[in-house]
Amino acid sequence: VNAQWLSALGSMPFGVAHDGRYDTETDQTRHARTFLGFRPFDPLEIETGYHSARDNFGVRLYNAWSIAARYNFSQKWQIEGSETLSTLSDSQLNSGFLVRRIGHDFVFEIEYSFVAGEGGGSISFSLIPILTYKQPNFGLLDRWQAQNY
Repeated sequence: VNAQWLSALGSMPFGVAHDGRYDTETDQTRHARTFLGFRPFDPLEIETGYHSARDNFGVRLYNAWSIAARYNFSQKWQIEGSETLSTLSDSQLNSGFLVRRIGHDFVFEIEYSFVAGEGGGSISFSLIPILTYKQPNFGLLDRWQAQNY
């Protein structure tokens, strides 16, 4: 099952997407990714998701919840944050926080990220020429807006 829906509740756009693979013989969900994204007010976008999968024997491989948000302070400044938590181990799987400055000639990004199993957090800096920069899609609403929905 692959479904997507974009609508609005009053003036607040929201979207829902689901990608699920189901085993009709065992009545189990083999793989599922479900997202809900919304823009409560124009500069803020929030997306939450549920992710799960089972192996061929029905053993759960992972089960996690995620949340992410982006706030556009202006056309030049953005911040993004994300968090993914495992419900199997009650632990943090990854997180990140990014500050982006879109300048006249370059885009500067500084990001702190943590990925479980990689030994701790890391800080990265990026300086990208504006001619080669493509803003990463964030969430459902960005992808649909790019397709003129």
